[in-house]
Amino acid sequence: MTETWRAIPGYEGRYEASTEGKVRAIFKWGKTTPRVLAPLLYQKGYFKYQLSVGRFEKTSVHRDWAHRIIYRTFHGDIPDGMTVNHIDGNKANNAPDNLELATHAEQHAHARRLGLPRNRRLGVLRAPHLTADDVIEIRRSHAAGET
Repeated sequence: MTETWRAIPGYEGRYEASTEGKVRAIFKWGKTTPRVLAPLLYQKGYFKYQLSVGRFEKTSVHRDWAHRIIYRTFHGDIPDGMTVNHIDGNKANNAPDNLELATHAEQHAHARRLGLPRNRRLGVLRAPHLTADDVIEIRRSHAAGET
């Protein structure tokens, strides 16, 4: 399938989104050659794009999640109380056919079915907590030359 581009709602004439989940600037301060934007990597593996409206001193800059931009461009508005879910569980795959609407509960159930980690921050190894008795035993064995 060939990559196709559509105007991003609210940014017509400035930005477009593609069927491969990319965003490009089609006009920026006199430049008319389209330029694919690099997404910003944010917490928990999601990507954002920084889009601007206006010119020079009246420019207003907005950051929005890549999956939400792509969903709105190809599927329409996102109703209140709904989230955009990555069907394959890959947050880097923002292709329109990989995105669906889901409630928060549905999104968490979907993640459990795919075996995705519940909270990526918990995946970071942490130092174990030592009790006072643990410290005394470590010091004793170190002094005795056991360690």
